[in-house]
Amino acid sequence: MSKPELTIPKVLQALAAELDQPVSVAQLCDLMKARWSVQYAVSSVRSSLRWESITLGWVKLNRSQYLPLRLALDGLRFRCWPRPQDIAEGRLPIAHLRPFAGLRRQPLPIIYDEQGAILAVKEPTINTTGFASHAAVDMRKWFQRHNFVAGDSILVEIRYRARPELYFTYEPAAAFQASRVDEQDRALINAIVKHVDTGAKPCEEVILPIFASAPWRTAYPGRPWQYLVLSDPRLYLIEDSLLQASDPYFDGEGLVQGAVRSDVVFHPSLVEPAQRARLPVKQSVVDEIMALQQDIQRSREQDRQAGLWNGELSRESRVVDEDEDDFWDAMDEMMGVAFSMSDDLTRAVLRMQEVLPPEVRQQLAEATPEEAEVILGSHLNYLLVKAPDLFPPIDLKHLSVSSDTSIIDHSAETNMTPLDEMEAGVWSDEEDWDDDDEFVDDWDDGEEEVASFAQSTNLINQYSDYLQEMGKKRSTALAQTRLLKPYAQFLASFYQRSLHEGDYATLDEFLFYYYPNHHDVSGRHVRDMCSSFKQFYAFLRERGVIEDDRFAQAMWKRRDQAARLMTLCQKLERDYPDQPDLREMLFKPYMS
Repeated sequence: MSKPELTIPKVLQALAAELDQPVSVAQLCDLMKARWSVQYAVSSVRSSLRWESITLGWVKLNRSQYLPLRLALDGLRFRCWPRPQDIAEGRLPIAHLRPFAGLRRQPLPIIYDEQGAILAVKEPTINTTGFASHAAVDMRKWFQRHNFVAGDSILVEIRYRARPELYFTYEPAAAFQASRVDEQDRALINAIVKHVDTGAKPCEEVILPIFASAPWRTAYPGRPWQYLVLSDPRLYLIEDSLLQASDPYFDGEGLVQGAVRSDVVFHPSLVEPAQRARLPVKQSVVDEIMALQQDIQRSREQDRQAGLWNGELSRESRVVDEDEDDFWDAMDEMMGVAFSMSDDLTRAVLRMQEVLPPEVRQQLAEATPEEAEVILGSHLNYLLVKAPDLFPPIDLKHLSVSSDTSIIDHSAETNMTPLDEMEAGVWSDEEDWDDDDEFVDDWDDGEEEVASFAQSTNLINQYSDYLQEMGKKRSTALAQTRLLKPYAQFLASFYQRSLHEGDYATLDEFLFYYYPNHHDVSGRHVRDMCSSFKQFYAFLRERGVIEDDRFAQAMWKRRDQAARLMTLCQKLERDYPDQPDLREMLFKPYMS
């Protein structure tokens, strides 16, 4: 009789039942080889865990480590707040127990009351609307025994045997110790927000890793995580199982408000009776900002002690921001006093507002006058097509043709950008850094600024050539080098320096004040930028252009801080535009 075939899922399930500590995928492969003399590719094992980790008995703690699910669950405690509807029907939908029990492709849990009696779990049924109702725990007698009312709690403790066993105990609303759990609830919701960065995620992929590593995993349980999510404007809970971050381009509100099916348990309407669960949202954001600022200050001090800088921040870009008027406010003011302007100029401003894409108008609203000039310059061809009435006609009869071709201005050709490449921050793979020479020629700043930026452009071109010589594709080289340009412009504009004269203080000012205040990009983009700085300055050191690149390495180590700051800046702009105190706190000490 042949032995059963050993598959990756079977081996992973066997190891999940035996191991008592977190392990990496590579360690799992070594254990498989030692135990069963089978050798699986790390990529194959990682793929299985990526899609089926919970089903196979594992919780992904972070990028590299997995913990057996039984270790994460054993001893874990949590709280349930049954809805008035649940109490009236004498049943507790299994959604209240997720993700600790009742997940898809998982056996239904065994549940005990205080006396050790088993509470029956009823299988899902098809209701009159055609949807399958949740599996539910029969709670009629239990609710009656405790005279259970809305606001009372079910405290749940998990004891893991061959499978999870859940033990229910009763706590009246008056016995709830709110002050005891406020801190852990705040930590929980902030951790959820941090995990749910993009897209929708299954709740088990977010909640289980947080609880698995939390110091309060087995302590007095806080408020149900579902109510915390429903009460937080940064998050949506979709159909009881998916977590979605708030996004101005995602109609999460419409989606969850539309989820009125009878099988959805955690509907936004629950927030009203659950106001006691609402954390002060502003305080939650303040906590995020304070935690980030503490991390930033700690890193700055460590780097000062390491001799990377003298501890004094540079603030030239802040000084300029204070002195400049907001461009869009000026435009609005101009339109508000249009009676004192020429009719042609008023019409031009209104016409541009009418035809420019929304994202370009947003950029202009946040731009300084100099930046607005550059933005409008890059969209002249678009305006020429969409609003030719903005441009005065050229009378060719009065133009004479010169035979001297050296005076022909080619900038009109080279600056013309195809419409599908106009998105802010997007560069064509066919673009070359040599084109920046024209930008230098047209730059309206002083000679020192132009010379500094030209020198930076030369260094960037050398680095691009080096990357291609090392085997990088041209598109890859351009992608890496274009990330250097904003810092080059920053150094030239505010310090009249080239990139080889960059240092810790100016790079800190750029990443932690100037760039997030003037650009709206993703956290990943910021991290990529820090990586480019590290590699670029290593290149300059190897070529003998600079002697020390440790400051760039230090900033690369702080890349997550810079990404978090960018994300928080966007959140404040989106959710708290009328609370400048939060923004000042975020950019402290540059704003102080």
